[in-house]
Amino acid sequence: MSNQAVYYGRLSVDIYSIGMNIPTLYDFPLYHRTHMEFIKDENNPELLARYKKVSAYGLEIEHKMRGLEKFEVLPDSLWAGFNNEYEYPQDDEYVFEIKGGCIIMRERCANIFKQFRLGESTLTPLQIYDINTGKLWSDEIFYFFNFCEKRHYLAKSQSKGILAFIPHPMSQFEDGTYAEQGGVRDGVVEVDATASNCDIDIWNDPRLVGSVFMSEPLRNALKEQNMTIGWALRSCALV
Repeated sequence: MSNQAVYYGRLSVDIYSIGMNIPTLYDFPLYHRTHMEFIKDENNPELLARYKKVSAYGLEIEHKMRGLEKFEVLPDSLWAGFNNEYEYPQDDEYVFEIKGGCIIMRERCANIFKQFRLGESTLTPLQIYDINTGKLWSDEIFYFFNFCEKRHYLAKSQSKGILAFIPHPMSQFEDGTYAEQGGVRDGVVEVDATASNCDIDIWNDPRLVGSVFMSEPLRNALKEQNMTIGWALRSCALV
């Protein structure tokens, strides 16, 4: 049995009004143009129908991100510049979210993740374009993290009394679901000891809403580069 620790966290970062273009499925520049036209003439039924059509997959993106589903078609570009310069990520932000809850990493952060076992989760290189000019915002490469791996290590009973219990049928699971309430400290979230031998280094446990679990090696690699704050990581109790 491995003696490695397991860490629990929740991604807590800034969210930017940046859109993601997905070939054949979601033409984001077209969506943006149609949206702007519709705002100017909301009573136009033809515009409304067109707007619903081009925006439909945007809702599908949100659904996939909430369910941590694997994208069948990956994005090929990011688009920003809708209101002002503050819609762009700051230089010190190594991970952030965009429209639909999509996770975006800077290359220096993605390079750490590339060294670890991600399973079916993927990192897709992208660049940010200005929606008004169609030109690159910068030469910098960003990465979309399609986080979709799930494992079931959370202990069915949580003895610390910190996590809020959601019973069935409110929960999809017969033995219920948990949700974080308030701050979680080290050693509060209880997981099965076999989690220390997980075959991947980052996963979600569906029984803990919004959870991100990491192996000790991945957490340590992020800590060495001062990149753990956005993940709010805390050590788990192995039971």
